[in-house]
Amino acid sequence: MGTRWRCQLTAFTAGSIADSYRRYCGRVDAVLLSGGGARNLTLTHMIQVALPGAIVHAVDALLPAAEAKEALAFAVAGYATSGASAMPKSSWPPARQSSGAWP
Repeated sequence: MGTRWRCQLTAFTAGSIADSYRRYCGRVDAVLLSGGGARNLTLTHMIQVALPGAIVHAVDALLPAAEAKEALAFAVAGYATSGASAMPKSSWPPARQSSGAWP
């Protein structure tokens, strides 16, 4: 893919992100980016230009365990859509046996 196409796709992505923020959030004070896009300086700059007045941050710069965020989000989403009911309190964390060993 040529440089021109990459620039156009990046601009489209930044515009879509900015449009969604404006449409669904109204006034935007801050944008938190994560994943590969957060490391894309061109995308970050384009979002900043499209949302003047908003501060654009990479989540990695703010949270020490940002790498685990995606795995945790997918686990929560999977559990929420599995149809499973909430875990009873007695099942988590697993109760210790009288010997002190985990079951």
